[in-house]
Amino acid sequence: MREILTTIRQNIDQSWERFLGVLDNVPEERMEEAGACGDWSVKDVMAHVAFWDDRDAFVANKLAAGEEVESLDWREANAQEAALRAGWTLEESRRELHAAHERLVEAVDRHPDHDWDDDTFEHYDEHADDVRAWLGA
Repeated sequence: MREILTTIRQNIDQSWERFLGVLDNVPEERMEEAGACGDWSVKDVMAHVAFWDDRDAFVANKLAAGEEVESLDWREANAQEAALRAGWTLEESRRELHAAHERLVEAVDRHPDHDWDDDTFEHYDEHADDVRAWLGA
């Protein structure tokens, strides 16, 4: 089990660092500019990633407690959460991104036997690629 947890954590940590590295390359004055991922700004992408990190942690914690978890339609969840978080400031999005990531890492450490699929860390890579492409355009 320890080997699996180490691999999961390595994948998450490496993808997270790549994601942060891309965010570090975004000039502050462009963080709220639309288009980084569809209509979303980088600020919106950070809030989006925070939502899904929290969702992954929530699911793992609930399942470990023997509780059922309602599945979400990801498109509908993305739209709802984007609308709820649209009014966040850049600092709020940034702060929640880091806090949600910490909650995810804690859940991974607490529940190494949970089915942590590749989506958990590939999500960082996906949006790092989006932001990188937007910066390069």
